Amino acid sequence: QDTGCAEGGVAAAYALDLPQTSDVLVLGRYSGGDDAAVDLALPSCGAGDSLVCAQSTLSPIRARKRTLGAGSYRILAESVQGAPMQLTALVRPAVPPTLIPFANTCGEVVAIPATGGFFQGNTLNAQPDFDAGCDIGGPPPRGGPDQILELTLSHPKRVVLDMQGSGYATLLSVREGVTCPGTELTGACAAGYFPERSFLDLSLGAATHYILVDGYASQGGTWFLDVHVVDP
Repeated sequence: QDTGCAEGGVAAAYALDLPQTSDVLVLGRYSGGDDAAVDLALPSCGAGDSLVCAQSTLSPIRARKRTLGAGSYRILAESVQGAPMQLTALVRPAVPPTLIPFANTCGEVVAIPATGGFFQGNTLNAQPDFDAGCDIGGPPPRGGPDQILELTLSHPKRVVLDMQGSGYATLLSVREGVTCPGTELTGACAAGYFPERSFLDLSLGAATHYILVDGYASQGGTWFLDVHVVDP
């Protein structure tokens, strides 16, 4: 197969059949020392058939396509060394973006549906109210401007949070507690100073979780947050 996504290496193709218009996030975890790509393409896998081509120096590679029409598609895992890769396709019925205009304090926290969704906001309209454990050392108290959301789960779930496309170096922190803002969970803070922005793939228990959208090194701006909630 040669869709024009990446040059060289070995590719394996897998079918993705969508019964309805869907939002798709493909995760490609690759072996250390390899160069790899993930490609979401039309079934013929020919030149120009690539719909989303993602390459990254960070694993997992993330390829996202929103409002993808019903039909048959192909996911290609491409490895320069022909080394093992793990592919995961997260699929949900397509949902429109939810604008988050406030959510600056615990009194304005916005609920994320238990099924996830796609959210966007702008922290330049917010103030710095909360700390994130993976921020750079030495910023002003409470770091950059932030917004806060909550996700309540009645059963344990795998929750994937992806901020690619955001317009600044992001911070993403997931917290848990009886009251807002809760306490940051171990391994649940991601700094997005690289182009792919913040990403977390977490196993969360039945509880209320607070999701903090913040800025690395006090940065702020327009952000996007894609939330996929699936069974463990």
